[in-house]
Amino acid sequence: MGHRPTHRDSEAGVTLVEILVVLSIIAITTGAAMLRLGFGRSEEDFTALAAAMAMTVTAASDDALQTGLDRVLQLGPEGYRIVAADAVTAPSWHSIPDLTFRPAEGSAALRLSADAASTPFVLRFEGAKQSLFLRFDGLKARVEGAP
Repeated sequence: MGHRPTHRDSEAGVTLVEILVVLSIIAITTGAAMLRLGFGRSEEDFTALAAAMAMTVTAASDDALQTGLDRVLQLGPEGYRIVAADAVTAPSWHSIPDLTFRPAEGSAALRLSADAASTPFVLRFEGAKQSLFLRFDGLKARVEGAP
């Protein structure tokens, strides 16, 4: 049987795996820099962020109904978060970069009730070129375009 060398010759060059690793590192670094600088953000991203918040609110409302424990949607300068009504600690904030959706002053707290009696509300998202509304009917949140 043949003997396989245990070390590489200095003239062997680089392997395909090494090249792919380097290209992956360059792609990840470039992508992170572009996101940090704001390149690549579009109106689709704006809509996706609003839709993600609507899904989060609907899931929290469903969770409140299933567990019997109220949830609170908190809006503030840091973004938004969902907190159990009797929570001692709160989860981290979800920020929505480059959007105006928060209350004009201070913070707001909207209760998602465990007894299906949540108060409906509407939040307006203002983007550079588009406005959207997040409408919560007491059970489900949905995103609609501005009229």
